[in-house]
Amino acid sequence: MMKEDDPSPARENAEVLAAVQETLNGDTSAFRIVVDRYTPLLFSLSLRMLGGREDAEEAVQEIFLKVFASLRSFKLEKRFLPWIYTIALNHLRTSFKKRSRRRRVETVLPHEDLAARPGDGDRVGPEHRLFLAQAEAAAGRALLRIRHEYRAVFILRALEGLSVSEIATIMGIPEGTVKTFFRRARQNLAELIFRETRETPDGIGSI
Repeated sequence: MMKEDDPSPARENAEVLAAVQETLNGDTSAFRIVVDRYTPLLFSLSLRMLGGREDAEEAVQEIFLKVFASLRSFKLEKRFLPWIYTIALNHLRTSFKKRSRRRRVETVLPHEDLAARPGDGDRVGPEHRLFLAQAEAAAGRALLRIRHEYRAVFILRALEGLSVSEIATIMGIPEGTVKTFFRRARQNLAELIFRETRETPDGIGSI
């Protein structure tokens, strides 16, 4: 039996599934639980996949509309997180293509306040904070330039902390392919970041 304050994924999934069931039974206000639970996660994912805060906010709203419209296709005996991730990634693939055609990609990072982490002020000087911010900006720009599948695997594995098996389920690919995509993503990112730091006189390579 789960305790009331149990923070485990099992309890979280049970609460979400209960909200989904209530929504399917006609109480659409219960869907607010799903929205509140997954908005931070989907915003972080969208920001990393698209690179712009405004686009990420718009994408999250659109993803939830698709999730709501697709609820009846969800099997209640399954975990909700992989299912919502799958919908999100499919939507973000299309959104990124449209956005790239529409205008130049703006790079806004999910950890843009990296230099202002609590407690860092006593240990890190302004030059090092600037270096961290510039390094993160370079990584963010590189992330937006690699293949969609590589970017998705890298974000889910390295930044969101999902397991290889979870990513394989979400993306509908074998676990071996997840590992290959992750390795190639790291290689591509390293090459792009190295190239940028060499080509930018005032960039992070000059600090």
